[in-house]
Amino acid sequence: MQALSESDHLKQEVGDKMQGKQLCKLMPVSTLKDAQEKEVNKIASKRLEQQVLTLKAQLRDQAALQNQFHDLQNKVELLQAQLCEKEKELQKRKSEVKLTLAPLKAKLACLTQKCQERNSFIRRMHDEFHRQGFINSAFDEEMKSLVNDMTLAEYMVAFTPMCNQVMLPSSRDVSQARGQPEDPVAGAKGNRRIGSASGDSQPGLGGPHSSPLTPNLCAGSSIGVPSPERITALHRELRENHLKNCQGRMYQSHRRSSRTLKDG
Repeated sequence: MQALSESDHLKQEVGDKMQGKQLCKLMPVSTLKDAQEKEVNKIASKRLEQQVLTLKAQLRDQAALQNQFHDLQNKVELLQAQLCEKEKELQKRKSEVKLTLAPLKAKLACLTQKCQERNSFIRRMHDEFHRQGFINSAFDEEMKSLVNDMTLAEYMVAFTPMCNQVMLPSSRDVSQARGQPEDPVAGAKGNRRIGSASGDSQPGLGGPHSSPLTPNLCAGSSIGVPSPERITALHRELRENHLKNCQGRMYQSHRRSSRTLKDG
C-alpha cells in the first residue's frame, strides 16, 4: 500500500511538472499575439487619425468654396439689379424719345400732305388753263419745277405712309416717360379716342392721298420739344417755296391784268 501511494505521488509530481512546462511554453505565444494585436490597433488608430485630418481639411475647403459661392452669388444679384435699373432707364428714355418725335412726325407728315394737295391743285389749274386756251411755256416750266421737286418727292416717299399711320404716343409711353405706373382704364380710353380720330377723314380731302389726321394733330402738340435741324430745314424750304408760289401767282395775275388793260 505504501509503495502504491508513493508511486501515485510521483505520478502527480510528474504531471504537475508537465503542466508547468506546457504553461511555460504557452505564455510566450499569447504574449506575442497581444503584441501583434496592439501593433495592429496602433496602425488602425493612425489611419483613423489621418482620415480625420483629411476630412477636416476637406470640410475647411468646402467651407471656403461655399463662402466664395455666396460672394459670387451676391455679386450676380447686384449686377442683375443694376441691369434692371439700366433697362428701366432705357425704357424711360425710349418713351421720352417717342413723346418727342411723335408731334414732329405728325407735323412733317401733315406738311407733306399739304404739299401733295398743292401739287394736285397746281396740276388741275394747269389743265384748266390749257382747256381755256391759255398756253404759256414759262408758266409750264414753273409748274413743272414746283410739281417735280426732288426734295419734296423724297419726303413724300418717307412720310406719306406715315401720314396714314402716325398716332399720338400711348398712355404707356407717357407713363414711362413720367416715371408713373400705367393706368389701364385711361390707356384703353385713349386708344379708343385715337382709333376713332384716325378712322375719320378730313372734310374736303377725298382724294387717294387724303390723310386721316385730325386738325388738332396736324396743328401740332402742346408738348414743347426742340425741332431737329432737318425738320427746320424742310420747314424753311417749304415756306420759301410757298412764298415763291405766291409771288409767281401775283406776277401772273399782274401780267394778265396788264394784258387785259392793253387789249382794252
